[in-house]
Amino acid sequence: MSILPMNFDAVLAAFQHPALLPCTDTIGSYVDGQWQEEDAGNREIKAIVLAMPVAKLEFYKEGDASAAGIILHTKNTLYFSDIDNAGQEQRQSYIEYQGYRFRVVGTGFMLGNSNFNCYEALRFFR
Repeated sequence: MSILPMNFDAVLAAFQHPALLPCTDTIGSYVDGQWQEEDAGNREIKAIVLAMPVAKLEFYKEGDASAAGIILHTKNTLYFSDIDNAGQEQRQSYIEYQGYRFRVVGTGFMLGNSNFNCYEALRFFR
């Protein structure tokens, strides 16, 4: 018996942000011991945007701490990288929301169980 993922198309359509969200993807790698990123393209995505609970923000290790975070529910694929993996090409997505830039830092692994992705993003200071 095959099990289909839960379909949340109506929920996504009803609660998504009214405007498309700008998304910048980058590709990064270590060059002479320094992490460097270059643009891999810009796009716009549809997403439900929720505030990240304060308690969740406090769980991020020092250095990754942020005063703001968002949770994105979207059908789009976003990328997040762990720059500790030296020597590997890494993709990273950044979301522009309410005048701030947010770095995608993780996923809730919803795809497969449902027909959308869930991502966490922290406010990013350039």
